[in-house]
Amino acid sequence: MIVQWFIQLAQGFASWVVSLFPVLDLPDGLVNVDSTINDLFSTWGAGMAPLADWPFVTACVAIPLAVWGSGLLVRAIRALIAHLPYVGGKG
Repeated sequence: MIVQWFIQLAQGFASWVVSLFPVLDLPDGLVNVDSTINDLFSTWGAGMAPLADWPFVTACVAIPLAVWGSGLLVRAIRALIAHLPYVGGKG
């Protein structure tokens, strides 16, 4: 999804640059970038394995975020308890 956005951004930039020259027509490869990339993957990558193991990538992102979030939660609870009189604060 993000890669597709960057591709569309590059396509828009290339279209803008080419549109500065009125005698040039846009090549089909610039106009239909998505279909060109699909053609490349379907013809050249017919037996290719997926580029990323998405459950593993999700775990590699989710676990550090969960550890960071739990640490932040513990610090917030300690700060709240520190404001309670007779428990953790001066009062």
